This record gives sequence, structure tokens and C-alpha cells, in this order.
Amino acid sequence: MANKINATMSTEIALDTLEASKSIKNLTQLVSSATSAWKAQEAQLKSAGDSLGAAKAKYDGLSESITRQQAKIDSLKREQSELKGNTAETAEQYLKYQHQIDQATTKLASMESQQQKAKSSLDYYKSGLAGLQQQFRQQNEASETYIKRLQSEGKENEANAEKSKLLKNSVENLTKQYKTQEDMLQKIAAESGKTSSEYLLQKKRLDETATSLANAKANANHFNSGLADLQQQT
Repeated sequence: MANKINATMSTEIALDTLEASKSIKNLTQLVSSATSAWKAQEAQLKSAGDSLGAAKAKYDGLSESITRQQAKIDSLKREQSELKGNTAETAEQYLKYQHQIDQATTKLASMESQQQKAKSSLDYYKSGLAGLQQQFRQQNEASETYIKRLQSEGKENEANAEKSKLLKNSVENLTKQYKTQEDMLQKIAAESGKTSSEYLLQKKRLDETATSLANAKANANHFNSGLADLQQQT
């Protein structure tokens, strides 16, 4: 009689496990499909030059993937808690569920870490800082090339005027960058606190921009002062 009961319980456990496995497999596939979808969209937007759209696609996609991953963990925990009996098969299945829960939880933590980085990237593009930094690089490259051309043609006065203009534009751009990064720092302080890693990283970036701005102002003043002295001599 005991053997018959044990056999019946083993059969029930096997059938329940089979159904649960199908459900978990479906949830795993949902996570995978969501991940594949946002990665494909991100790549497409990046190739089209839409950095903001790509950042948003990644952040939103990770949000969806995280929701589905959490649903998988909840399902695993529910199946584990509903195990019946006190047999070796039950104990073995309990440990299998626990292993799956641990793996899924580790993956969830990784996804949440990715989402935090994606949020920082999204905020970066939304703030307009990316555009300012790109403009700064492009205007510097173009002006420096033009200055070299003027100098090679012996047009020193024009080259000096272009250099003065470049330095002025650099100060203006870096001033805008500093203000934007300052606003971002205040936002992070309100959302995450002043002791968070995000705040400390943004504070470091702000300090670096402040240093660049101070150097740009000093270079502009030094150059313009030297240019004024040169003009007086002539």
C-alpha cells in the first residue's frame, strides 16, 4: 500500500514538474524574445544615427525584459512553494527550483545594472550634452585645420583672428556643457542621493569640465593679450 502511495505521489510530482517546466520555458522564451527585440531596435537606430532613439530603445527594452524576468522568478518561487509530499523526488525538485531561482535572480541583477547604465546614457542624450560635446569636437577640428591652412599661406593676421574666434567659441561651448552637467548633477542628487555612485561619477565629470573651462578661459585671455601687444607694436 505504501509503495502504491509513493508511486502515485511520484507520478503526480512528475506531471506537475512537466507542466511547470513548460510554463518556465515559455517565460524564458518571453525574456529572450524581449531582449532580442530591443537589441535589434537599438542597432537599427544606431545605424540610422539616432543615438537618443537607440538609448531610449535600450532603456525601455530592458524595462520590459526585467518585468518578464521577474515574472519568471515569481513563477519559479510559486512552483517551489507548491511542491507536495516529503519524498526524495520532492526534495530533489525543490533544490532544482532553488538553483533556477538563484540563476534567474543573478541574471535579473545583471539586467538591472544594465538598465541603470542605460538610464544614464538616455539622460545624457536627453540633456543635449552629447550634442554640445560633438559640436565642441567638430568646431575645434574644423577651426584648427583652417588655421593651419591660413598659416601655411602666410596669412598670420587672419589665422590669429580665427584662433581668437575658436577660443571664444570653446569658452561658450564649455560654459553650456558645465551648466548642463550641473543640472544633471542636481537631478541625480534628488533621485539617487549625494552618496550614490551615479552622483560621484557625475560630480567627477562636472569637475573635469570646470577644469577644461578654466583652462580655456586662461588660454583665451593669454592669447588675446599677446595679440593685443603684438598689434600695438605694429
